[in-house]
Amino acid sequence: MELDPEPPEVRARMIALLRQAGPARRLALARSLTIATRALSWAGQCRRHPERDLATAEAEFVRLLYGDDLAARLIAWRARA
Repeated sequence: MELDPEPPEVRARMIALLRQAGPARRLALARSLTIATRALSWAGQCRRHPERDLATAEAEFVRLLYGDDLAARLIAWRARA
């Protein structure tokens, strides 16, 4: 059974406020949520794999988010630098 942490009236009010917000505000909220989600994901990866050095951790994180090709390109770019 899934528990709903918010009462229906709170959810309805939140939706109403989002609908009243203009496009710029909604975009800012979406951007903020994306940044927070990515930061939590990065922190989780670092906590789960403390043995990884920064370069390896970043390459693996890029692989998880964007795929093998971009991770390989990051590794190759770092090797040239």
